[in-house]
Amino acid sequence: MSYIFLQHCGPVSGFKAYRSYIDAEAGEFIARLDSIGNPGMKEFYLGEIRKKTSSYLFYYPYVAMNAGVDPFTDKEFEAYIAGDVCSSMTEEEFAEFFNGVASMVASVYSGLDLLKVVKAGERTTLDPARNNFAMTSLMLAFISAAANNNLEAAYSYYKSVCKEKGYTDQVDGLYRSAVVLVKGAEAPEIEFTDADGRIYTLADFKGKALYVDMWASWCGPCCAEIPHLAKLYKDLGPGSGIECISISIDEDRNDWLGKLDEEKPEWKQFIVTEKGQKQVANSYNIRSIPRFLLFDAQGRIVTVDAPRPSTPDVRKLLDELLTD
Repeated sequence: MSYIFLQHCGPVSGFKAYRSYIDAEAGEFIARLDSIGNPGMKEFYLGEIRKKTSSYLFYYPYVAMNAGVDPFTDKEFEAYIAGDVCSSMTEEEFAEFFNGVASMVASVYSGLDLLKVVKAGERTTLDPARNNFAMTSLMLAFISAAANNNLEAAYSYYKSVCKEKGYTDQVDGLYRSAVVLVKGAEAPEIEFTDADGRIYTLADFKGKALYVDMWASWCGPCCAEIPHLAKLYKDLGPGSGIECISISIDEDRNDWLGKLDEEKPEWKQFIVTEKGQKQVANSYNIRSIPRFLLFDAQGRIVTVDAPRPSTPDVRKLLDELLTD
């Protein structure tokens, strides 16, 4: 529900308008509760709606930034922060609450400038200790989502503000693995084979930009992208300067071959070796699929979280790469 809300909440002109929008949405749900005859159940759902409404208000800085609006020039929002609505929460309640906020924001708005995100986290509450937690939660969530827009500057700022070693140690570990995946870095290698068992690496595809589909035959969302990737491949054509390949992480080679026989994709298909499985997990920190990677013709990273073929953003990104 939160994911859908963040994707479709529309343009943001200010906190007052944003809050009115949320209140109206909540009002519609509350009105439906009149049909519930059980008073206890009705009260439970009313409490859930209020909690959800509260979390939506904490999304505001990130929704605003995504719309190109500076949330901290908004007096209405500053007044809301000054009210310190989280002060009634226990430490455990706040941690659970804000981890949910950070995870959701990172999954929807991974392209945000991470330095601005961290600075927003620093102003979450009136309590510096809780703000340290908020910044840490945001850093961990965004890095885990392969979000690296202005990563180095964000990390430097975070380290200058947050001095709690228990927090910074967590971020340090993720940062060290993520910093090698920033735009312009040399792509870490992945070893994979074709259906005949010939071994390849990413380096074999230098000379063309490379759009890589990381998938598996058992992954429903991955398979849902196949017709969209087929259309993208056809639209690009053989002379586009961009190579599309799919690399499966299937553990059972026969499952992979069976899916290829069923779908009959026209672009090149590979499956990771045992060594490649470790490279995908360790070098690219891929914990979920589908994941799309994009590299330039020199084998440098463009993004390790490229748009899916089903999104309108993918063609824009590929066209920009071709014109650079």
